[in-house]
Amino acid sequence: MRASSMLIALLGALPVFSIDLPTGSDAPFLEIINDKTCIIGNSVWNATLSGSYARPIFYNGKDIVDDATGFYLSYQNSNGFPWLNPEIVDAGDDWIDVQFTNDIARFHWVIHRGLAGAYQYWSNVGLPSGMNDLRVIHRLSNETFHSGHTYRKDGKLPTWDLYYSGTEVQDSTVQFSDGTYISKYD
Repeated sequence: MRASSMLIALLGALPVFSIDLPTGSDAPFLEIINDKTCIIGNSVWNATLSGSYARPIFYNGKDIVDDATGFYLSYQNSNGFPWLNPEIVDAGDDWIDVQFTNDIARFHWVIHRGLAGAYQYWSNVGLPSGMNDLRVIHRLSNETFHSGHTYRKDGKLPTWDLYYSGTEVQDSTVQFSDGTYISKYD
């Protein structure tokens, strides 16, 4: 960890690192609202993290989640990753590394000044053995984002009305009368 100075805490004689944070109105930030809610971001975007979700998420002042689920982590047999114990664990002149910790993992958001997004990574602390499913999900408003790209598809996103016009056949997968399908994974 890069730190400008080290202080020795008298409580437990544990080292505490002082981190020089980026400054200015466009600096990336972590704002702790209470023990269950915080806001992270920069001058371009910000997200409110509470419970297991990040929503609303604002991009240039517009809520890009709207009626969608927002951002969350999902792993096998869980109710999501609760955003606990947020702290800035490292920083540079133009970035911060915000860490959230629970009993199974540490999840990081690396937020840069002026960047319309964040880098994310996950560190295993106590994942159950045999766990084979970890997902990072971004469910954003299709009123804001009109097209998408994956290895299978590249094109216009379906509207909410289209999802509701078919018959749900399994986990958010809809079949239409002509035999075609769409899924929340499309």
